[in-house]
Amino acid sequence: MYSRPKKLIVDAPKAIKLLSNTKAILILQTFSSEPKSIKEAAQILKLSISNCHYWVKRFYKLGLLSIAHSKKRSGSPINYYWMAADELIIDLQQGSLKNYYQTLIDIYGELALKGLLTSNAEMDLEYSVKITANKQGYLYYLLMQNENETRTPLLENSLKPGMPASIAQWTSLELAYKDAKDLQNELYDIFQKYKYKTTRGQKGYFLQAILVAEVE
Repeated sequence: MYSRPKKLIVDAPKAIKLLSNTKAILILQTFSSEPKSIKEAAQILKLSISNCHYWVKRFYKLGLLSIAHSKKRSGSPINYYWMAADELIIDLQQGSLKNYYQTLIDIYGELALKGLLTSNAEMDLEYSVKITANKQGYLYYLLMQNENETRTPLLENSLKPGMPASIAQWTSLELAYKDAKDLQNELYDIFQKYKYKTTRGQKGYFLQAILVAEVE
């Protein structure tokens, strides 16, 4: 019904800087697929209308949001905004790759933390943390569930039916290159498999995986 460009090259320094702001990205995300009024977006984001209006005007002024359509009414029309293109492209300059990764870590780290705390609150358990070493001598942290003076790994409990579908694992590995490539491909296949199972109206889930070689 409404159309917009497929791609938009973002090269204005102020726009690039805004797109490295964690809060700004989470707000822009609300307008990514469907046009929304400021009032609708404010309700979704749990912001005041004035605060949401401030952000929308910033995005609009920098060309990151466009008006998809307007609804007539007495007085000023109601504008419905959405992202200015299906895809926003930023050509990374030398040295800016760190900023790109840091932005992703900040954005998705905040989402992951909020989700993990919510899931753990739903389980209504008492916790402890076990710090131990693996066979290679690396220390790792394991969240434990406390019950009847015993401690069991929380992951074992969380996998049971009826428990929240959440998992958080961090570990250090010593792998042959072939094994590391196999793991890389398995992780990629998992992302691709569930990426296309997205169903509108269902509960949203956040998935992040990072596999990198350790740097001494």
